[in-house]
Amino acid sequence: MSTLPAIRHGSVLPDRVGKLQNLSNAILAVNTSTPIVFIDGQGQENNLTYGHLVHSAKCIAAGLKEQGLQPRQKVLLQLSLSEDILPVFWGCLFAGLEPIVVPIPVSYDLERDR
Repeated sequence: MSTLPAIRHGSVLPDRVGKLQNLSNAILAVNTSTPIVFIDGQGQENNLTYGHLVHSAKCIAAGLKEQGLQPRQKVLLQLSLSEDILPVFWGCLFAGLEPIVVPIPVSYDLERDR
């Protein structure tokens, strides 16, 4: 195994891992006005800020805890809109849960499958 560094361009990336410790701290460190842009199936842009995402995620985390979910439990996320996935995913992380994102099958039909 080589000890030579990988090819890189630009300056050395700062080591923030030790300071942030985990993903939840990483999202809390982002500027709250930083936008997140989602593009839906029709090509329309939907915007959300990190501040709104964190607020929504904390509300969802509180709701999950109120429902009795315990840290380290796995939570299956099957949501059709990208802008719904992120708040629930981060809400799970804030609550200490393990989110598992799975796609909705293309042929899924709620009415037909009853």
